[in-house]
Order: sequence, then C-alpha cells, then structure tokens
Amino acid sequence: MSMSKRIFSVCLAVIMLAGLLYAAVPALADAGAVEDQRKYPTLLVRGKFAGIYNYVGTPEEYPVYDATTGRVPIPDGYVEEALKEYLPLLAKGILLNNYTEWANAVAHVLDPIYKDFRPDENGDPLYGSGVRETPPTYDIKDAYGLYDTEAYSVFCDWRLDPMVCADVVKEYVDSIKRATGAQKVNLSALCEGGTFLLAYLQKYGHKDVGTIIFDKTCMNGCTMASNTFAGKIKIDADLVDAFVTDSLNGDRAYSFGQGLFEDEIYYDLIKYLVTYLNDTYGLDLAIKLVNRILRKTKDIIFPGFIMDSYGTCLSYWAMVDDEDFDDAVDLLLKDPKYSVLKERAVSYHNNVMLKQDEILNSCADDGVNVHFLAIYGGALFPLFEDSDMLNDNLVTIADASLGATTSKIGDTLSDSYIASRKAAGFGDYISADRQIDASTCLFPDTTWFIKNTDHDDIYWCVGMRNFILANGGTVTVNDDPDHPRFQLRLPDGNTYVPLTEENADQQLVKQPLGFFENLKALLKIIIKLIRDKLSSMFK
Repeated sequence: MSMSKRIFSVCLAVIMLAGLLYAAVPALADAGAVEDQRKYPTLLVRGKFAGIYNYVGTPEEYPVYDATTGRVPIPDGYVEEALKEYLPLLAKGILLNNYTEWANAVAHVLDPIYKDFRPDENGDPLYGSGVRETPPTYDIKDAYGLYDTEAYSVFCDWRLDPMVCADVVKEYVDSIKRATGAQKVNLSALCEGGTFLLAYLQKYGHKDVGTIIFDKTCMNGCTMASNTFAGKIKIDADLVDAFVTDSLNGDRAYSFGQGLFEDEIYYDLIKYLVTYLNDTYGLDLAIKLVNRILRKTKDIIFPGFIMDSYGTCLSYWAMVDDEDFDDAVDLLLKDPKYSVLKERAVSYHNNVMLKQDEILNSCADDGVNVHFLAIYGGALFPLFEDSDMLNDNLVTIADASLGATTSKIGDTLSDSYIASRKAAGFGDYISADRQIDASTCLFPDTTWFIKNTDHDDIYWCVGMRNFILANGGTVTVNDDPDHPRFQLRLPDGNTYVPLTEENADQQLVKQPLGFFENLKALLKIIIKLIRDKLSSMFK
C-alpha cells in the first residue's frame, strides 16, 4: 500500500472513531444524569440494637440490657420463686371468681427484673446508664469512591425521648461530614430508629440530608407497644394456633424458642398439641378464661407491669399510635409523679408524630428523596386486639408504609373496595394477592412491599437500599421491572421476584394442619417420645 493510501486510511479511521465518540457523548451524558447517591455516606439510624450499661465507662459498669439476646437479665431463681408465690393466688382467684388479691400481688412482678434498667419517672436514665458507642471519625469509601450503605450506624440509647436521640443523630451526621468531607449524608432508619430520624428532621431540618429511606419503621406506631400501653389485650385461639404453627417451624423454632429445646421434636409436640386443643375447643376454653381474667384485672395489673418495665421509656411512648394514645395516657399516667413524663410524651406525639406528613412533605418539596420499605407475611404475637392486621411480626403494613390500606391476615380486600379503586384509576396500586392498596400511602410511588418474609430480613432491605441509592435516590416503583412496587420472597429465602397473580397465593405464615392429619402427627410424636424414654430406661 502506498504511503498516501496509508495516510488516507489512518485519517479515515480517526474520523470514524471521532464520529462514534461524538455519537456516544449524548448517551454517556444521559447515563451520567443519574447521580449515584452512594458517593455520599449513608447513616443507619438503628432502633433497639445497642446494649445498655449502668455506670457506662467506669469500673462499676454492668449490663442491664443484652443486645445479642434482646433481653433484660433475669435474676437467678426469680421465675421459680415467682411461680411458687403467685400460682396459688391465681388458683384461689379462679375458684372464687375474684382475682383482686392475685392481681394486686402480681402487678409488680417485673419490678425486680427491670429496676436497674428502666429510666426514672421523668424518662431520664438512672445510674449513669447508656450505650458504649460513639460517633465515627473515619472515612471508609471504597476504591470507586462509593460508600457501603451499612458503613455507618448510630446507636442511640433507645429507651430515651426521641428528641434526645435526635441530638445523637445530629452528632453522628456532623462527625461523618467532618470525617468524609461530604456535603450531605443519606439517612436510613430501621424499626424504632424511625422515631429518632423523624425527631431529627423535626428538630434540625434536612439541609444536611441526601436521600431518606424508612425501612419497616415504627414511627407511625407499633402495635405491640401501642395496644399494650392502651390495655388493648385480647387473645384469639385461631391466631394463637397460626402463630405457634408458624413460629415453631424449622429454623424459626430454634430462633423463636432461643434454643429452649435441643431436639426439634419438642417444638413439634407443642405445635401439634396447640392445634389439637384448638380443634377440640380446649384451647378456646382456656383462652376464654384468660381473657375473662384480663378484663377483670387489666386496670390493676397493666399500670404495674408497664410502668415497672418500659412505661418510662419515652421512645416506647413515641410508638403509641394516635388511636391508642389517649387511652394509654389515661391508663398509665394518672399519678402526678409522672407529670413530666406525660408532658414529654404528649409533646412528641403532638409535635412530631402527628406532624410527620408535614415534616416529610417538606423534605420532598425541597428535593430530598423519601422512600419506604414495608414487609408482610408474618404473624404478630397473638395477644393484642390488632394482632390480625397484615404485618412483618412486629410492624403492621399500614404503619410501615405510612397509610397503605390492607386486609386482615388470611383475608383480602373486598371485591367492592377493589372495584371502586379500579374505577377511580388506582388499579395498579392493588397487590396481586388483593391484600394491599398502596394508593393511600403518603408516598405511594416510592414505597415498596415484599411478601413472605419478616421483620428480621435484612437482605431484601439492603438490596433495595443499594438499588435506590445507586439510581440517584429518584427511582420509583415504576422504573425497573425487577424492582416493582410489590415483590415476593421465594421459599429458598434468597430469591426475590415480582409478586404476580401466578405466585400470589404463597404464604409465609404456616397454617395448622387439618384435624386428622394433625392428630396423626401428634400421636406419632407421643409414641416416639414414649419409645425413646423406655429405651433409655432399659439400657
């Protein structure tokens, strides 16, 4: 090839390459239009995750709440002694149909357990108690200049007034900004942490905030706390049966029972026995007796039970919803010694919880992206009037999503309701299993739901957090077919797919067996236990 042809070929190649690059520039610019929010650090505002210690940081320090077990330590032998003292009084009450003596005696049974843990009558910590954790002073972005969405966590003393915890969140935000040089910090709240984040936004505003993600939070209420504080206790035999069947199933049994039994057969024995008693109305009769006792003794027992344990924890008052709040105050805070506690609880309720729509809409109006993650398919403890609400074992869908309309557990929204919503143009907001209407949420297009998992599932939430932040924090439920509004966790526990009409009938909560199938399983277990016992006796 002549020199002139070579020069011409090189020039042509350069021109073609330049043309390709020129054509690609708009595409590259469009691709770069989505700013990865992981370039900002994300602070997880956690709830009941931190251990609590008295005289923290001193030689006298000792734990009063163990975060690994989720329990306040119980003095050795206390349970046995309490049973000896109170069971005879209960038996006497049943015989005489008068439970006053037993109720007065048992009302303060929790005092020896929680006396070193609970805050004082104003809601302030005693005995120099608190958490060990301090704000981070390090920068840990990865090689790409991005931050792991779980790199930073704030551990508040979760017993205290959320307005006090708001100061701790502020301290962490400022410390992270100094350490990283970031102009903004993304905030993701978990569980009870939602109340602390909401208090922070109310107290300090959102000028330092990038994207906000509320991850199955209790800021709109937590049924277990709310119903308990209001004395709304009611036990239902069918809910007990379903809860026990679900909770004592496979790996969940060991986790729920905290390893009470080494052999799974004992969990199965309890599970099938409860179902058998429910099928033969024995469970219903026992529960009717318990409900009758509770109705007669509630006003004696509950003020003692609650105020001796979590009743002076203002963070728990922050999880009492508006429907229960006045009843809870009337039941628990009559004594003038709780006047300061009452004032602080009412202040948070009126100025933060009841203004959450205003606070969050203000964030959105100023360009802060606000997202919600909600989980359902679990079973609440079957001890409350609202235990039949769709939930994740702790928080109801209605609360976690800030306003979704839902069916009860095991039920669906009515045909007439769904028809009316579709006629109004909201058909796309109805879940394929007909249990949720997302159109009534505060932020319906940035609220995601996952079915068939529970409150402790972190994998879906971490994945969704990364998805949201990687897409600039502006992504909606309609932007990615792999991350639609309604999703489902498959039985393998690691796969998440869109919820469709084809897979909508899958349920996380295991339903009890039919009568004869259950009886067969129960007899099989009893025979095996007898055989094993005889074998061990004659070895």
